[in-house]
Amino acid sequence: MKKLLLCLLLGMLLFTITACSDDDDEGSSNSSFPSGLYEEDPDDLDFDQFLIIRPDEYSAYEVDIWLISLVEPDDWEFELDGEDIDVDWYEDYYNDDWWYGEIDYDDLEDIDFDAGETIDYYLEVNNNVYEGEFEMLDQLDVDWDDFDFDEDFEFDWDIDENPQIYNVYLEFWCEEDSVEDDFDEYWEISGSEDEFIISNNLYEDYDDCDYYDFDVDMYAINYVNHGNGLVWTETYAEYWDTNWDKSTHKQRAPKDRIRKTIEMFKKKFKNEEEEK
Repeated sequence: MKKLLLCLLLGMLLFTITACSDDDDEGSSNSSFPSGLYEEDPDDLDFDQFLIIRPDEYSAYEVDIWLISLVEPDDWEFELDGEDIDVDWYEDYYNDDWWYGEIDYDDLEDIDFDAGETIDYYLEVNNNVYEGEFEMLDQLDVDWDDFDFDEDFEFDWDIDENPQIYNVYLEFWCEEDSVEDDFDEYWEISGSEDEFIISNNLYEDYDDCDYYDFDVDMYAINYVNHGNGLVWTETYAEYWDTNWDKSTHKQRAPKDRIRKTIEMFKKKFKNEEEEK
């Protein structure tokens, strides 16, 4: 199927850069969200190392951990809650100068990643040290609207403890008369918000699609900015509606989504510095 092939190709590319933001969307607070990223150097992200932790109920240890370095690691040390974590680094096959740390998940057995738990971390790469703590987030409980081309898409949510920020990501695909079209949009929302509206002016002109896929991913995020290093933890919820074969639906590739979030933080921190 054409859509499946497209998804597979995007997955191989891993880090597709997409433009975003729409000033007409109600309820958004995306003034600091990245736009025009096609025009930026894709490797100029202003960071060297990243640590991302996300609960995953399908993981044997109920958590996914990504370690990323944009400089080749020569020496390193990684600890969570005082536990030494073994790391093997490998270079990305598709993106030069991107290195990923493969950890030994058996080292996580004594660490509690439940919501509300505080995680201490220590990451040292090439004598650069990133050390601190953050609180693990609870799962998002989202009340989604039913998707309708003629209506705005509204939703609200509950979470035990407010995060620092939310990200909302919309991915839309349409096929009409064997011609495909797609777009995506990405918003940053304050952690104090509890509702959001996606204006139907983004998709109302696609109501004649023979096939469509409407996918919204929402992430709650706590983060620590170490200057050259960025650390964050997140939880997420997903809504999707389609008249396509459901087996073709593919969630956004994790590395692609991580790249997009890094770009968001770059723009966010730059705007905050300019406002000082």
